[in-house]
Parts: sequence; structure tokens; C-alpha cells
Amino acid sequence: MRVSWDLPLLLFTAVLGTFSLLIIFSVNKNLATSQLVFWLIGALALIFASSFDHRNWQRMSIGIYLAAVILLILVLFVGEPIRGSTRWISFPSFRFQPSELAKIAAIFTLAGFYSKRQASQFKNVILSFLLILPIALLILREPDIGNALSVIAIWLGTSIAAGLRPKTILLLFVVAAFVAFLGYEQLALYQKQRILSFLN
Repeated sequence: MRVSWDLPLLLFTAVLGTFSLLIIFSVNKNLATSQLVFWLIGALALIFASSFDHRNWQRMSIGIYLAAVILLILVLFVGEPIRGSTRWISFPSFRFQPSELAKIAAIFTLAGFYSKRQASQFKNVILSFLLILPIALLILREPDIGNALSVIAIWLGTSIAAGLRPKTILLLFVVAAFVAFLGYEQLALYQKQRILSFLN
């Protein structure tokens, strides 16, 4: 399969990655070295994914989704607690965060779903949300509000790209504001402080 590269996007990614590594290097040289290794692994993964026929990704989306759900359930039982949350599965030489795979699974699953349906139909919006809801709830259970919200953002962005109507977007924001208002009091103190710091 012939690959057509988006050169501005690649350049932006390389510049952003370079600045990130320089900032980390100024704080911790060992951490910067490990991040560079992961950065290079990510670059190789990019090359592999770009040369892979997108139709194969669609066929594999269900398997990736199930793998992500299983790993998210597994991390609740065998995960390593760090700073009050259980997000990582530890191996002898590295740690793995299943929520990162879950975000990729959400993208593939929603892309496959909307390739055959339109977001202009409200029932499809609800069905697509129910598809990613187990992932979001399992991540929230860790607890990891940031990545859970990332999954919701992926769902919203994909739905908008698939033709979500403006009045439906407005309705979703009203519902989200209501849920956020009710859920705020259930958050831990440090989570409330993060939100207040962001708003300030």
C-alpha cells in the first residue's frame, strides 16, 4: 500500500516531541532517555500503522475493543496502585497503561460504527455512546478522570465528524453540564482542586 504522508503534521509532531524531550532533559536526564526510547518506538509504530491497509484496521476494531475492555477489567485486579489510583499493569521491565490502548480502541470502534451509519440520526448517537461507555466507566473506576474524559471527547469529536446536528450538540452540552454539576461533589478534594486550578 502506497503511503501519502502529511508532512506539516509530521513536522509539527517532531518539533513538539523535541521540545518535550528537551524540557524533560533539563529536569531528569534518565527520564528523558527513557522517553526518547518510547518516542522512537512510537515513530516505528506510526510507520507500521501508516503502511497498513485501513480496511484491515476496521476488521480488527472489534478485537482491539474487546482486548481493551479485558485489560481495563484486569487492571482493577492486578494493577499496581500508584498515588491512590490503579492504572498500570506492571511487567518485569516496564509498565503498561491499558487506558491508552482503550483510547485507540474507541477511535477504531467509532470509526467502524460511523462508516455504516450517520450521526444525524439520534439513535445512532446513543448507540455509539453506549459502545464507548464501558471503556469510559472502567477508566473512571481506576480512578482516572482525565483519560475517561478523553474517551468522551473522542466520541464527541468523531460524532461531530460523522454529521452530528448542531441542536444535538447543544443538547449534549446541556446534559453534560447537568451531570458535571451533580458529579462535582462526588469528587475527591485533589480532583476538585485540579478543576479549580484549570478554571483559574
